[in-house]
Amino acid sequence: MGNWGIAGRQRVIDEDQKLKLLQRMEAGETVSTLADEVGISRQRLYEWRDHLRLRGNLTSRRRGGPARSQELTGPRRCRAQSTRRHLRKRR
Repeated sequence: MGNWGIAGRQRVIDEDQKLKLLQRMEAGETVSTLADEVGISRQRLYEWRDHLRLRGNLTSRRRGGPARSQELTGPRRCRAQSTRRHLRKRR
């Protein structure tokens, strides 16, 4: 599938590749086989499947903050700042 890194693991799997893997999973291929082929855990495939079912897409929710054009304002900004302060205090 390309873009292979250390120990045969793929560094980044784009949304199209994830969708193809999930289609193969739904078609009946074993999850273990698919996971081993790409170098990910079986749990990751189930997470992608559940994420797709719940949100309708596979975009990551973990990377970075909002785009600059979507700067937080008002109550959302206050909540984000409060969360950051809380996390800093816990260190």
